[in-house]
This record gives sequence, C-alpha cells and structure tokens, in this order.
Amino acid sequence: MAGIYLIYSLLVYFGTLGGDGHDWWPIFLYPVIWPFSWLIEFADRAIPATMMGDYIVGFFYIVLGTLWIWLLGCIISILVTRLFLDVET
Repeated sequence: MAGIYLIYSLLVYFGTLGGDGHDWWPIFLYPVIWPFSWLIEFADRAIPATMMGDYIVGFFYIVLGTLWIWLLGCIISILVTRLFLDVET
C-alpha cells in the first residue's frame, strides 16, 4: 500500500510542476493521509511562508504520507492475521 501511495504522490507532485495545476496538488493527496495532512496544513499556516516552501510541504506530504500508509498497512496486517487466522501455539 505504501508503495502505491509513494508512486501516486510522486506522480501528482512532479507531474504538475511547471504549470498552473501545481497549486492544486495537495488536494489530491490530502484525503488519503488525512490526519497528517491536517497537521501539515496547520503548520504551513502557522509558520511564515519563507520557512515552509512548496518543496518542504511536498516532502512532508510524500514522506510522512508514505510512512503513514505503511503504518496503516502493518496495523491492518496484524489485525487480520490475529483475528482471522486460527494459529495454535
């Protein structure tokens, strides 16, 4: 799951560089990583614009989003294996 998000986020971010559509790239990633995207947007508004540039925000969306999706995948995998696999120890 994390690999798919990583490819998707890189495609969205770098696919829109150099055009008017680059202002809209966070909209495509925001709902996928909702808790972290809310924090990133909060930090982007709280910290002066000179410190939180587009590249830094993009880095956070791509890296933190990939880690978040990986963590969710691990949690889902653990839950499924513990709930649905009847393993005798």
